[in-house]
Amino acid sequence: GTHYNLGLIYYKEGKYDEAISEYRKALDINNDNADIHYNLGLSYFKKKMFEDAISSYKSALKINRKHIAALFELAITYNNVSNHEKAISLLKKVLTLNPDNASCYHNLGIAYRAMNKLNESYEAYKKALEINSSYVEAWNDLGTVCRGRGKLDEAVNAHKKALKINPSYAEAYNNLGIIYDDRGKLEDAITNYKKALKIKSDYAEAYNNLGVTYSKQGKINKAISFYKAALDLNPDYAEAHSNLGVAYDSKKMFNEAIEQYKMAIENNSRYAEAYNNLGITYGKKIMFTQAISQYKKAIKINPEYAESYFNIGIAYSKKKMYNNAIDSFRKTIELNLDDESAHYNLGIIYSKKKMYDDAILEYKKVIETNPGLPDVHYNLGMVYRERGMLLQARREVSLYKKLNSRK
Repeated sequence: GTHYNLGLIYYKEGKYDEAISEYRKALDINNDNADIHYNLGLSYFKKKMFEDAISSYKSALKINRKHIAALFELAITYNNVSNHEKAISLLKKVLTLNPDNASCYHNLGIAYRAMNKLNESYEAYKKALEINSSYVEAWNDLGTVCRGRGKLDEAVNAHKKALKINPSYAEAYNNLGIIYDDRGKLEDAITNYKKALKIKSDYAEAYNNLGVTYSKQGKINKAISFYKAALDLNPDYAEAHSNLGVAYDSKKMFNEAIEQYKMAIENNSRYAEAYNNLGITYGKKIMFTQAISQYKKAIKINPEYAESYFNIGIAYSKKKMYNNAIDSFRKTIELNLDDESAHYNLGIIYSKKKMYDDAILEYKKVIETNPGLPDVHYNLGMVYRERGMLLQARREVSLYKKLNSRK
């Protein structure tokens, strides 16, 4: 029909609204054509109208259960709306009809990765590459999963394979940069991010990553300019807002930092790290009540967040809420086995509460993992003195003096 053909032409020209309107007219005449429903779905997808796309693909599949393209696109759409389980079961269905579909395996890998099933994701990408060894995106995504599994050499090789096939693949340079940064090879990281930006000048993520690496080098002003460049390109980039906040915090620009963390949270309300960072900055402004409420939010999102438990412990201590502080430091130790700072702070609190035996135990735990900290010996000496154990007290104080003279 004319409407259907017009729809196809509009779609090719990127005129998705016009395409949708023509496909709908075609369906008014003939509602039983799976291909029209399918193509309508493609147009909705391009407009990010994912729910409408899903219902169009489902209409196509009602008419023809084995419409491979509709099954596949429905899976892709489910991946986009984070319904990864549904995506996986549809992709497996496509593979029963079309076992050599590399793109199917690639998208399976994407779904598994989103669910943090890195081994399954790895296997799926490998299958895609067995079928099509020059599948650039699959090589690049394989690299990302290898990094997630801690296999950095294999990750580097995968990204380099992608670049061999397509030397102007900006994402692969960016991902190589991330690995070099992980390894502390900061100059190599910078080189790769810059290569990515040479190819793709509007690559917000590469600007953000450059900022991260420069801040590791202590070049905070340079880092700030790159975070700002990332945010000029993508004002809703939560991670760049949070990173910019950290940079401002390190320059003691606390109000600016707070503003950035709030913007990060506005764009990603489940961003535990941004809540934690916001808490740290409030703490530096002696606003401990506000700090505590931010740490609580971070912990609610990520109950395994040892650093936030530690930080909230410090804030409770500052407010002399010692029992809460004790619970928080205990939780830190539970999550992060021998956190010497948590043991140290517990020692201080137990001393204040005149629970000297507990204090002695905590200070001894710090000394076990790190015998070279002068203050711990001094504090332990003071506790021994309170307990009337003068010999031990003198020994610790002389250790304190000895360590301090080395400084």
